[in-house]
Amino acid sequence: LPLQRSAIQRNGTEPPAAAGGSGEGGAPAVDPSTLPLETGRLDETTETITFSEIQVPGFKLRDHRGALYGARRLKQKKGYSRGEPDQRGAWRTALADAVPSTTEVLRQKLRTARGGQDPPASEPTVFKARTAQGAQRYFLGPLETVAAELALPSWDQAGRGHSYDVDHIVELQLANWDVEGWANTLENMELLDSSMNRSSGSTIKGAIDAKVQSFIEATDRAYGGSVATVKGKYHLEFQQAAAGGGDNPQPKTHFWTAAHLRAGDHLGPVEVGSIGELGGEGTVVVFPSAAGGQPKQFSTGTGIGGGERDWLKPYNITAKSFTTEAGQETSPELGSLTFVMPEGHDKYEPSGAGPTTLQVARVPGARFAGSIDKAAVRRALLGLRVKRLSPIQLADVDVAPGGIQATGKILPDVPLLQGTGIDFELLGDALTFSKAFAGPEIQAPRPFEVRESTLVVSAGTRGLAIDGRVDFAIERVGEGHLGARAGTSEGFALEGGFSFDSALFDPAEIEATYENGNLTATGRLGVPAGKVKGLESASVEVTYNQEEGRLAASGNAELDLPGVSRGEMTVTYAEGEGLTIGGAFDLSGDVPGINGGRVEARLERPEGGEWKLAVSGTARPAIPGVDSQLAISYDDGVFDMSVRAGYQRGMAAGTVEVGVTNRAIDEEGRPGGDAGDTLTPYGGGSVTLTLAPWLQATAGLRLLPDGSMEVQGEIGLPSALEIFPEKSYERNLFRVGLDIPIVGVAVAGQRIGIFATISGGLDLSAGVGPGTLSQLAVGITYNPEHEEDTRITGDAELQVPAHAGLRLSVRGGLGAGIPIVSATAALEIGGALGLEGMARAGVHLDWSPGQGLVIDAEGEIYVEPALVFDVTGMVLVEADLLVSTIELYSQRWQLAGFSLGSGLRFGLRFPVHYEEGQPFDLDWNQVEFEVPEIDTDQVLAGLMAQIV
Repeated sequence: LPLQRSAIQRNGTEPPAAAGGSGEGGAPAVDPSTLPLETGRLDETTETITFSEIQVPGFKLRDHRGALYGARRLKQKKGYSRGEPDQRGAWRTALADAVPSTTEVLRQKLRTARGGQDPPASEPTVFKARTAQGAQRYFLGPLETVAAELALPSWDQAGRGHSYDVDHIVELQLANWDVEGWANTLENMELLDSSMNRSSGSTIKGAIDAKVQSFIEATDRAYGGSVATVKGKYHLEFQQAAAGGGDNPQPKTHFWTAAHLRAGDHLGPVEVGSIGELGGEGTVVVFPSAAGGQPKQFSTGTGIGGGERDWLKPYNITAKSFTTEAGQETSPELGSLTFVMPEGHDKYEPSGAGPTTLQVARVPGARFAGSIDKAAVRRALLGLRVKRLSPIQLADVDVAPGGIQATGKILPDVPLLQGTGIDFELLGDALTFSKAFAGPEIQAPRPFEVRESTLVVSAGTRGLAIDGRVDFAIERVGEGHLGARAGTSEGFALEGGFSFDSALFDPAEIEATYENGNLTATGRLGVPAGKVKGLESASVEVTYNQEEGRLAASGNAELDLPGVSRGEMTVTYAEGEGLTIGGAFDLSGDVPGINGGRVEARLERPEGGEWKLAVSGTARPAIPGVDSQLAISYDDGVFDMSVRAGYQRGMAAGTVEVGVTNRAIDEEGRPGGDAGDTLTPYGGGSVTLTLAPWLQATAGLRLLPDGSMEVQGEIGLPSALEIFPEKSYERNLFRVGLDIPIVGVAVAGQRIGIFATISGGLDLSAGVGPGTLSQLAVGITYNPEHEEDTRITGDAELQVPAHAGLRLSVRGGLGAGIPIVSATAALEIGGALGLEGMARAGVHLDWSPGQGLVIDAEGEIYVEPALVFDVTGMVLVEADLLVSTIELYSQRWQLAGFSLGSGLRFGLRFPVHYEEGQPFDLDWNQVEFEVPEIDTDQVLAGLMAQIV
C-alpha cells in the first residue's frame, strides 16, 4: 500500500516524512547542490553538507583557542559519536615531562617546612591544597606520585578552590573526531572552568542542530526528516567559526594551560601537611585512593551517621569497622566498609550479588587515616544497571565528596535501542546522559522498518526522560509512530499508533505500545460500505505481538454479492507480499440452480490502482444432468458462476454451458447489461435426443430461471429414418429336361452316337426394404423434466425399395457310346428378367413412449420386358488309341440375341406392417407376384434351331 502519513500526532508535532523523498513522497523540491551555504549545500558524491559558518561561545575564539579554530578544518563526520576519549588520562600522560620539575619544587617545600632539612626517606609525605568547596585536598605518597597528581589542580592561581575539567579547545564534535586523532592531544587541551566547559559543548551542539534543521526545511525533508537522521547520513562541514555568546574566562581563575603547569604556576597554593593532622581520637579519615584526595570523616563507633551513609552514593554504607588502638600505626589495615544498593532505588538496580565489603588500607604511619582501592569500587560498579534501561560500561571511576563519580557508556539492552552506547556521567545519585537516536540506530522488529527518529533518551534532575518519537512503517501496509508514554516515569515505555491505508479502512488506526522490550499493537479496523464494490462492510480486530513476530487480524465481513452469506475475514502480512485481506464465505441456500458452494474473497490493490474485490470458488449445481462444479468469479460488480460440461439426462446427451449471474439475461438467454441484486440461471447447449428407438434428433437446450432445462427452438430431424431392414425371397417357377442327338461318327470300325442332355428351369428372386420414412413433417412435444409425456405426431412418406428377377437357365452335357471315346461339352444358356422400384406410401405418425410406432401400408412394382438369351457352347469328341489321341468331332457356337416373346408383364404387390419393438417380418405368402407365361417348347425349339 502506498504509505500514508500518519494522522496521529504526538506532542503537537507532525510526523517527519520518510527519508529519501520529499515531504509528500515525491522528488525533492530543490537541487541541494545549489542551495546557499547559509542553509547548507549538499554534495551527494562526498556525502557532505557544507555550511558557511558555525557559532561557538565567544571565548572559544580568543587567544590560543581562536588560533586553533582558524587553523583547523571544522567538520563532524556522519554518525558522529564522542565515545570515551579519556582526555584526563591523555592530559596526565602528556604532562609526565613536568613531573621532575614539580617533584623538585615539592622537595624544596619539604626542606623549608623542616628548617632546611631533608625528610627521612621512611617518612610519608603529605601535601594539601584547597578545593572548590573550601575543604582540604590531600596528596599522599612518594614525591613523584604527588607530582603526577598535581597535574589536575582543583584551585586557581590565586589559591582559591576551583573546579576544572580537561577541555578540548576545538570541540570534538567540530574536529572530525575520531577520523583525525589530533583533537585528543595536548595541542587541543586545557583545564577549563567546569561549568563553562560543560555548557560550551551543549551550546555548540545546539548550533549544529539548528544548521541541520535549516537544511531539512530548505530541502522539504527530502534527505531526512530529523536532525539525528541527517547527521547519521551526511558529513557536516563549516567554513569558519563565529562568536555566538558565552562567558569569557578570566585568566588565572577560569583556566590552566599546559605551559602553566610546566612552569609550576599551580604549585604556589600547595602546602606541606603532616600525618598527625589526619584524624584523631574517635575519628578516622578515609581517602578515595592511596594517592589522597578529599577525605571522608567517620566516627570510630559502629553506628552509621547520615553523612557517613552516603559517601559511596548511589550505594549506602551499612557497616564500618576500624582498628585505631595505639601501636597499630604500622599495621597495613585500618578496617573495612560495607555498602549495598538500597532497596527500591529509583534509578539503579543492584547486581544481585548482595552487600560488598571494601578493605580500608592504612596510610603508612597514620593511626587514624586510611584509603580505599578505586579498583575495588570499580569492580562493585560493574554489576550496576540503570533501572529499566541497561547495564553500564565504565571509563573512569573516582570517589568525590558527593559520592561515586564515574563516566562511561550505558549499553542499552532494551531491544529497540540495542547496539548503541549512551555516554553518561555519574556523581552519586546524579546520573546525567542524553542521546538522540537516529533512524538507523533504532532496532525495530520485523516487519517494521524505522523511517525517521527524533527520539531522545536522557536522564537528569527529573530522572529518566524520553522525548521525541520514532516513525516506522510496514512496507505496502501503512505507517505509525511511538513516543514517550504520557505521564509515566516507569522506565523505557513508548506508546503511539499505527495507521493503515485510509483509502480502504475506516477506522484505520490501532494503538501501539512498546514496554518491557516488547512491541504490541491492538485495535479494530473497519471497511465501511462504499469503499470497495462488492464489499458491504468488514470489521476486524488487529493484533501484533513481537514475541510471536506476526501481524494478524480476524473478524467478520459482509459481501455485497447476491447469494453470498456473511463470512470470516482475516488480515495477514508477509514480507514480499504485503497485506493480504481475505476470507471464506458460503453461498446461501436460495440461489436458483445451485445446491451450495463456497467462495474465497480477497481484497486486492494493483500497483497505482484502487482496491478491488476478487472472488473465486466453486458451486455445486442443482441442474439435473449436470454433474460438474461451477467456477465462481467476480469482477467489478459482476458475479458469475459458470461451467461448460457434459449433459446426460434421460434421452438427451450432449454439452451445455450453464451458469448463474447477477447480470440481466437477454432474449437469447445470454448474460448482458448491468449487474443487479438478483442471481439468475442462464445457459444451454446442444444435445442429441434419442426420442424413439428409430429417431435421433438434435435440439438446443435452455436453462430456465427456476433451474430446469427446456428445449430451445426447433428440434433438428434427419432427412430419412430407416425403420426396418431389407427382406429377401427366392422361388423356382418350373423345370425342364431333354436328350438331343448331336452327331454320329465311326471309330475303330464301329458306328457310335453323340448326344446332349439338356436340363433347366425358371427361378424367381425378390427383395423388399429397407423401409425408410422421409419428408418428415412432425411436431414434437418434449420436456427433459417430463420425458414420459413426449409425443411425436405428423406425416411422412414411407419409402420401401423392392426388386425382383427371373432367371431361365439351360445346362447341357455330352455322352458317348464306347469307352475309348471321350466327349467334352459345355453348354450354358441363360436369360434374365429383372426389375427394381420404390414403393411409396403416405403415413401418419402418432408416437408416444407408451404406444410406440405402428405403420401399415402397401407397395407394388411392375415391368413388361422381353426375355433375351445368350447361348455359348462347344463339343469336342476324342478317341484314345494308345499311342496317340485323335479328334473325332468338334464344334463351337457363339449365339446371341435370341429373344422370347414381347410385352411380358412381371411384378409384385406386397403389404407393409411395422410395430416398434417387434422385428419386421414380411409374410411372403401375402406377396402377390405377376409372372409372364413362358412356352417351354418354344424356348427349346428356338434353342435347338440355333444349335443344330
